[in-house]
Amino acid sequence: PGNIAPYYTTGRQASPEEPDSGSTRSASLNDVTGFSNFFGYLSDNNISLSSIGLGYGQKSDRDFRTTWNLGEDQLGQDWFASPDSNLEERIYRANPDDVEIFISYEDTKILDFGYTDFYSILDYGDTVAITDDFDVILSDPFTVDIVEGLDPFSAGLAQAFLLDIAEAGGGVQVVSEQPEVEEAPLMFGNGFGVLSFPFPFTLRGVAIATVPEPSSVIGIFMLGALGAVARSTKQKKGKSLN
Repeated sequence: PGNIAPYYTTGRQASPEEPDSGSTRSASLNDVTGFSNFFGYLSDNNISLSSIGLGYGQKSDRDFRTTWNLGEDQLGQDWFASPDSNLEERIYRANPDDVEIFISYEDTKILDFGYTDFYSILDYGDTVAITDDFDVILSDPFTVDIVEGLDPFSAGLAQAFLLDIAEAGGGVQVVSEQPEVEEAPLMFGNGFGVLSFPFPFTLRGVAIATVPEPSSVIGIFMLGALGAVARSTKQKKGKSLN
């Protein structure tokens, strides 16, 4: 028995699965804590939380294989593990010009985020079952800009978000903590095996130069399908390293 180590990661809207998922986002907003300007704009205009989405992955005119990935897939460079440890870290990188992270209102992109690597830290637990695994996903703090050419209503929503980010220190960070990793159904498309993982995560307003305790949290985006394309497998406690 072993664990699938996804080589690529992308959002559902950019997944290579077949048939096409038809998704326009990777996740939808379901809660907000802090971010008073943004939440106030939503409330004052009767905007439902679920109309706010987040997407990430390769840009629409790029090949799927340009999304965040494990590079040369080299131990000690792209991922870190030891035969006598339950812990494994993976670093997903991409060419910043090939990928995007964005917030949308309904189907309209209103905010573009800057580039970040993604860090996945996995504790495999004491058994080979994934139900006792603990997964943490982190990003570096990154910047955010308003999309040009928005209508006044959407621009107002985007500006409210930017005000909260400015008050928090100018940066945004992705944080996900999954105490029980779920089994993911395996799908196929365009020659790839695709795993769809449900990962709840938060977007936190932070200082752009450092990562202190967050001064505000935009909320939890429930990822109904965080796409992960498997290319290789690694067993628990580094057994595949032998």
